Amino acid sequence: MLVGDGSWGKVLKGESYLTGRISYASIDYELASHAGRLTALVLGKLSAYKPYWSESNGVYVVECGSKHLVETLQGALKRFETLIRQFPIRFLKGIYNAEGSVSVRSRRGGIYPRVFLTNSDCEILNLTRSLLNMLGIRTTLEVNTKAGKTKTIQGVKTATRSEVYNVCIETRENVLTLARMIGLGIPRKANLLLKAVNQMKKVCE
Repeated sequence: MLVGDGSWGKVLKGESYLTGRISYASIDYELASHAGRLTALVLGKLSAYKPYWSESNGVYVVECGSKHLVETLQGALKRFETLIRQFPIRFLKGIYNAEGSVSVRSRRGGIYPRVFLTNSDCEILNLTRSLLNMLGIRTTLEVNTKAGKTKTIQGVKTATRSEVYNVCIETRENVLTLARMIGLGIPRKANLLLKAVNQMKKVCE
């Protein structure tokens, strides 16, 4: 989840640093709380890190300090790719909890489900598609937002620095395989996926 939608860096003091700062932000309180529980578990803390509301950014934020975790996260995908490929479902569940979304469209009596993963990092996108392919789940790639596009968030005008892409899982077979093998750990997203599955089953009955 941190690799997919978190940030981290060194807390500098002069020419050295004593710790690192890790943060995870989401408009979804449930998702931010989940990140806080997992981060506490990783760092061996008895109590979960609690999210707070950032009025200026319009998101819930979970933060913690750890020099070791910051250093671990640097180049994590390349250094841990062998481990990730040994446990692809755990990685995919985390990345889809962080940045996945589910939509279902009904048209002319048919059900058209889609599961998206949205990101601008090609390394994350390519690894995700490769792992899904290993599990027999076929994907397509489409542009979500072109670089340079401007938008206003919480009254602040911003511009997209890099192109943002969607990894799309479509067709009944691929979505059902995702639901059966990977699933989603956040109740809100899990319920959307379950609703899509149930709708598809009704159509096929």
